[in-house]
Amino acid sequence: MLLISRKEKKAKRVIFDGRRTVILGKNNTGKSSLIKSIYWALGAEPSLHPNFKGAQVSVLLKFIVDDIKYEILREGKRISLFDGFTNEIIKTFSSITKELAPYLAEIFAFKPVFQTKDNQFVIPHQLFYFYHIMLIRMRVGKRAGTHLINYSI
Repeated sequence: MLLISRKEKKAKRVIFDGRRTVILGKNNTGKSSLIKSIYWALGAEPSLHPNFKGAQVSVLLKFIVDDIKYEILREGKRISLFDGFTNEIIKTFSSITKELAPYLAEIFAFKPVFQTKDNQFVIPHQLFYFYHIMLIRMRVGKRAGTHLINYSI
């Protein structure tokens, strides 16, 4: 993952293990911001730290599903998906609910359907599930005196 702030003229590269990553750290060291930036890159809208918003961060996230490499770039509201082998653009999304979520649902083989208030059926964003697990684990971790986030996705 690459986080870039053109406003602050800074960048940070984060490399995750292919199987499992454990994120440890004291309070206010950016553990939650790191996880939320992944969710944000994939189209979710988590509550981001004001410094993250103010820095106008763009996120490039590289990931592999079934031996296929992808790169997703989020700059503000614009999200583009690239072929991780050729770096060619696959698609740019203008709607998270109507375009990005169904597209990622195909990639991740995640296809539950939720009913909206106006009785339409939509595919929820894949990160809906993982984001809520993270919040639960963080709350449990805070009670236990630690902030251990451990995922194998």
